[in-house]
Amino acid sequence: MSESKILNGRAATKKDFEAGKVIFYIPDSRSAPYSFGRDLPLTARVVNPDLGDGFPPPGTPLIIVQAEITDGEYVTLGVIYGDGDEGVFALEDVELQDSVDDAVT
Repeated sequence: MSESKILNGRAATKKDFEAGKVIFYIPDSRSAPYSFGRDLPLTARVVNPDLGDGFPPPGTPLIIVQAEITDGEYVTLGVIYGDGDEGVFALEDVELQDSVDDAVT
C-alpha cells in the first residue's frame, strides 16, 4: 500500500489530488476531516457495493486511507483494495474490521 495516500487530520486539497497524493477531492470547502478516533489506515469490508462495473463485490477487504465528511452529513471514504485498486465509498457501504470507538467528527 502506498503510504503517501494516507491522509489524517485534514481534508484533501486540489493540489493533493492533482499530485496523486489522495484518492478524492471535494471542491469549494465542502469537506472536513472525519475521525474514527484513531489514525488511518483502517481495514474494512464491502457490505453494500455499487453494482456498476469495476466495483468490488461484498466481502472484499478494503484499506481506508482517507475519510472526510461532506456537506456536513455524508462520510466519504477513499480506499485501496485488491492489487492497489482505488475507490470511493460511503461509510454505510463498508463494515469496519478494526475495533474502533464511536466516530468523532
